[in-house]
Formats: sequence, structure tokens, C-alpha cells
Amino acid sequence: MNSDLKNNSNPAFSDESLLSRFSSFFYYISKVGQYEARILWRSWLFRIFSLLILAILVLFDVFGVLGIAESEAWSGRYMRGGVFYMDFYLFTVAQVVIAAFLSADFLGRERKMDTTEVFYTRPMSNVQYVLGKTWGALMVFMGLNMVVALLAMVVTLISPDAVFVWQAIFIYPFIFSLPSLVFILGFSFVLMVLVRNQAVTFVLVLGFGGMVLFYLGNMHWGVWDFIGFFIPGYYSGFSGLSNTEYLLFQRGGYFLLGLMGILLTAFCLPRLPGTRRRSGTLLLFCVILLSGAAFLFFNIVSKGIDGQQLRERIRRTDKLLPALPAYSVDSCYLRVHHNGNNLVSEAHLFIKEKSTSDTLFLHLNPGFDISSVTLNNQQVPFTFSEGIISVATSLMYEKDVSGFSCSVFYTDILIRRPFTRNLKKRESL
Repeated sequence: MNSDLKNNSNPAFSDESLLSRFSSFFYYISKVGQYEARILWRSWLFRIFSLLILAILVLFDVFGVLGIAESEAWSGRYMRGGVFYMDFYLFTVAQVVIAAFLSADFLGRERKMDTTEVFYTRPMSNVQYVLGKTWGALMVFMGLNMVVALLAMVVTLISPDAVFVWQAIFIYPFIFSLPSLVFILGFSFVLMVLVRNQAVTFVLVLGFGGMVLFYLGNMHWGVWDFIGFFIPGYYSGFSGLSNTEYLLFQRGGYFLLGLMGILLTAFCLPRLPGTRRRSGTLLLFCVILLSGAAFLFFNIVSKGIDGQQLRERIRRTDKLLPALPAYSVDSCYLRVHHNGNNLVSEAHLFIKEKSTSDTLFLHLNPGFDISSVTLNNQQVPFTFSEGIISVATSLMYEKDVSGFSCSVFYTDILIRRPFTRNLKKRESL
């Protein structure tokens, strides 16, 4: 009986203990997050920066979108969701600056106010402490994102030229704002723990951001663009996002790097003297997140290199063609219709012969798959390589001096070719 009481009194053997540990883990995260959010809201620096960027957005929307006072309005207001796009585009750049400065104050504020030991002596881990501060910063900045989305929605509904797209409310914060915010928080936290100087951390973060904006830019297919300044993130109401896979890889990579920085901060965060034990699990998660981000960026670079090599092969193939074309296209009639998510197209051309030649060369975007080619309603064999269609005109039974008709039937292939975002299958040549 005594052993039963002993087992029942041991919380390690009860389901209620596991539930209490789980709730206690998030309880400390939420409490630290609440206090961090309150401190940020009360910061005059945060208020001044927030009001400044909101004032800039209001001025842009009033004069650039609504065209008040006979000002020259922004031409992009006609795009579907264009106001949302530009507002979040500008806000993300300013958000990085604000977040870099405030996150560089990590631990510095507690040391200055001599309140660090209050947190360290609490029964919370480094992970709970760092995640709580991150959660507080996210709550504050995502509140600003909601204000920006509300401003863009109101301006879009007021403007007679702007077109409202409800998907933009959810897409642009997750394309531009959230990955950049998580990355800059993790990056600043790690630098602050390692450098232990707020001014140096702020200069390093802004220096990296300036180097991305003014030098690296879109180099190496945009893998350095943590802000999202150069990514093709515009949402079209007709065709959606231009390159969803690239956006997921690029933004997801920086989101994983930001999470890695947050966990690495918890691993390197010093505690009170005598508490040098650090969890190897955190380091394992950091390695996993780093490997995931490296995998995503490697896919971006490898596909970019494949697309570059494809364009080089196309250029070499073009150089092998005759300097002067033997045929000229007199007229062209296109029929394009959708078959599910694929395009089915027919190109009917009337071609005139300029000089004697047994081969007809036509250009077509290599992202399409040709099903058949006919000359004067007669199906003929062809070759299609690197965007060049080669057809033997000597196989025609009937020839006319005025010219002949040529029909090309092609569809959008299901397996994507290694294109960069500058070469799309939606664009036929």
C-alpha cells in the first residue's frame, strides 16, 4: 500500500504531470512574450519609427494612389492588389531597420536595468526565455502588419482605379514581412550574444542589409535577399504567383535560418555562474534547421545554374542557324485554351519562301511540348531541340509559289524544365 501511494504521489508517472509540464513550457513563453510586447509598445523609439513609416505609407497612398492635389499618381495602382504589394514592399524594408535596432537591445536592456537575474533565477529554460522574447516581438510587429493591411484595404476600396484582391491580405505578410522579421530577430540575437555590444550589433546588421540592397541585390538568383526586395512576389489575379516554388524555397530558407538563430541564441546564452550545462538537443535542432535552409538554397542555385546553361545552349543553337532566313511568316493565327492547369495551343502560319531551302526553322519557347506539325494539312516529321523546330519542307507533296500553310500543335508539359524566374512557360517566343 505504501508503494502504491509512493507511485501515485510521484508526478513522473502520471499523465497529469506531462500535461502540466507541457502547459508550463508555453506558460513561461507567453508570460515573457507579454512583458516583452509591453516593453516594446512603451518604447518611444519604437513608437517614433512606427509612426514615421506609417506616415510615409499614408503619404504614398494619398498622393501616389489617390492622386490628391493633382499629383502624378503611381501607375502600378491599376494592378490587382498593387496597393497591398507596394505598401508591404516598403514596410518590410523599414521593419528590418526597426527590428534590427530593437533586437540589438536584447539582454542590453536587462543588464542596464539590472533585471537579468530576475529572469535567470526563474524556473525557465533558455529556450523559453528566448522564444518568449521572440514571441513578444512578433506580436508587436504583426500588429503593425495588420495596420498596414488595413490601410492598404481602405485605400484600395476608396480609389476608383485600384482593384481589391482578398488573397493579398494573407499572401504579402507571409512573403515579405514574416520571414524577414524572423531572420533579422535570430540574426541580431546571435550577434548580440556573441559580440555583447548593442552598437556593434546594430552596425553589423545594417551593414549586411545595405550590402544586400546596394551590392548583392539579385546576385546568385536572389539567395542573399533576406528582405525580399528583389523577389518576384507580385500576386496576379489571373495566373497567381509567378514562381511559387522559388518563393517557398527562398523565403522558407530565411525563415529556417531565423529559427536556427533563435535556438542558437538559447544555446549560447550565458546563465548564472555555476550553470554551464547546455542542452545538446538545441544544437541538434540548429544543425537540422541549417541543413534544411542549405537544401532550399542549394535547390535555388542549382535550378538557376540549369536555367543559365539552358539559355547558353539556346544561344549556341541560334548561332548554327543560317544568317538570313529562307522563309518569312506572312500571317500567324493562334488558338490558346486551358485544359485544367495546362495550356493547349495551335499556331497556324502562312509562310512564304524567300530562297531555296529544304528545312524550315521556327522558334518556340522550350517550355512547351510539340505534339504535331503539319504542312499544307499534311503531317510531317520534325525535331524540337533547345527552342528550335526543324521541319523538312521537301516532304510536301504540293507546293505553291505564293507560299504554304504550317500548323504547330503544342501543349504545356507537366514536368517543369530548369528555368529561372526570368523564363516562364507562359511566355511563348
